[in-house]
Amino acid sequence: MAETESFTIVIEGGAPWGFRLQGGREFRSPLRIAGLTPGGKASKSGLLVGDYIRSVNSIECDGLRHNEAQKLVKSAGRVLNISISRGSGPPPSPREPLTPMRTTTFPIPLPVHSVEVNFNSLL
Repeated sequence: MAETESFTIVIEGGAPWGFRLQGGREFRSPLRIAGLTPGGKASKSGLLVGDYIRSVNSIECDGLRHNEAQKLVKSAGRVLNISISRGSGPPPSPREPLTPMRTTTFPIPLPVHSVEVNFNSLL
């Protein structure tokens, strides 16, 4: 049976925190830690690559877009409280359904090449 732990990690000292986020609602993927700076604050605090982010400073992250989660981290000030899930169980899924994204297509002008040929010189 898969076992998952949930707990909070406190990182102090202000940015840079030393980790990279991955995922978000628009990617249909839960937010998780994708990378750590070796010897950085996040690494020293016990955060691991693959940890799933549940909340940042008591604000739930389920259903957040990637940039919304980044803003929470950047606005943390001197102390960052990250609640995480860690283990071998299935990853949590964003709870809000995705809304269709609007796509805009812009025509790309093709370069125009002109070649001058003197047909009189071919005769």
